[in-house]
Amino acid sequence: MVGGSATGGQFYAVRWSNTETVEDLGTLRANDAGTIVGTNTVRGPTAGVHAVRWIDDAVEKLGSLAGSDGDSYATDINTQGEIAGSSDRSGEGRTAVVWNR
Repeated sequence: MVGGSATGGQFYAVRWSNTETVEDLGTLRANDAGTIVGTNTVRGPTAGVHAVRWIDDAVEKLGSLAGSDGDSYATDINTQGEIAGSSDRSGEGRTAVVWNR
């Protein structure tokens, strides 16, 4: 189960587990269906920043725009499951995107 908590004017996504513990998901976003979106930073040879979606404890990389350098960011999700964010394009800067999956 997911929900939210506000502290000091900042909204934080949280998830309650079956063991009745609350996990702070930071500034990730969640919709009413329990789908959580955010950004995952990968280090090492395949380093990069990737927009991701969590559904039932499974993480899915959302991808980036064709011709981009690979970095993408998921910043919000609506009740229809449309995910808003951005993707970096080499030499062109960041471009707004919507993932419809």
